[in-house]
Amino acid sequence: MTSFRNTVSALFLASLLVPAASQAQTSEELTQVFTDSDSDANGQLSAEELSLALEAPADSDRGRLLVVMLDADGSDALSLAEFQDIGALMRGTMSDAQLDRLFALLDGNDDAALDRSEFLEAVVLLGDFQDQATSEAEFHAADQNGDEALDSQEFKALFF
Repeated sequence: MTSFRNTVSALFLASLLVPAASQAQTSEELTQVFTDSDSDANGQLSAEELSLALEAPADSDRGRLLVVMLDADGSDALSLAEFQDIGALMRGTMSDAQLDRLFALLDGNDDAALDRSEFLEAVVLLGDFQDQATSEAEFHAADQNGDEALDSQEFKALFF
């Protein structure tokens, strides 16, 4: 479980974030990264703009994943204030709301649970796939009630 938690608080933040944002030290620097990434100058970063800033294809899931994690107002894009929440993610501190949004994104069949295959897809998407046995062991360790699925509380426990 430590590996999965570390991925979201480190690898996700380092490899999925806009490269310049992961190096920004101040709010002003994050503002500049936001402005530079906002190609249509509408004051919002779309998933496509984030993907391009991440140096990923515009249709990449990486930009979409970041929008889902940080989009507090449900606009399907990031405002400057939401983008500045990257700082909290870089420190490895995610709110319940951010974890809820991530869980909903990863729950492909919308049944309020991550089954084994959804969990394995998540670790691949988040860049944490080490090998099948390790990922399955993490899944089974997190599945506290043994029902072969992670509910949102079991999922959140991976991060604390």
